[in-house]
Formats: sequence, structure tokens, C-alpha cells
Amino acid sequence: MRYSLSCLHCLCNILHRLFRFVLNRENVVHSLTMIQPTLDAYSFEGPPYPVMLSATSVLPDRILLLDTFFHVVIFRGDNIARWVKLGYQNDPKYENFRLLLAAPRTDAEVRSYFTPFES
Repeated sequence: MRYSLSCLHCLCNILHRLFRFVLNRENVVHSLTMIQPTLDAYSFEGPPYPVMLSATSVLPDRILLLDTFFHVVIFRGDNIARWVKLGYQNDPKYENFRLLLAAPRTDAEVRSYFTPFES
């Protein structure tokens, strides 16, 4: 389907006004999150810490929490996802793994207006 240039211009104008409307209604912290999303890493190495918005932040044994204000996404590295499929979080021997899985979800619920999406 092809759209005319004037139709696309109108759509961009509407989206720009909507973004400005939302941006002007929020406090400074939320406005900055809209402009520069935050990415926090969770691992067995210690408490959560901020990481760069880069593909290099994705590691197999790390959970990432991306907060863009409009969306909150929890990403699990390959090893973490495999351990979840194997059910390690249900084994009492791996209590620390269960706590690691719960931490980003708890933080996401505190931060967001929306239900977090987990991949």
C-alpha cells in the first residue's frame, strides 16, 4: 500500500504532537527516560548496575531490564533462558537463581505504568 507524502507528513505531525503532550505531562525523570532509555544488568556478580545501550551488553548469563518509559522489557541471556526451561528456579538448591529471576520483574513493576514484557 502506498501513502502520499502529505499523508505521511500528517501522521508524523500527529505523532510529534502526541509525544510532546506526553512529554510535557511527566516529571523530569520520566521525561529523560523517554529521551534516553535506561538499561540495567542483573547477574550473579552483585546488585543491578547500569550498562550501555549496546549489543555488547547482551551476555548469556545476564538479565537485562530496558526501561523506555512506554515499554519495559526484561531480556534473559541464553544460559538464563535455558536454566528457566530446565526449571532450576523451582529447585531449592538454586534459590539464588530464583531470586535473580525475581529481581528485574520486581523492579519493572515498580518503575512502569504498564505490565513488563519478558522475552
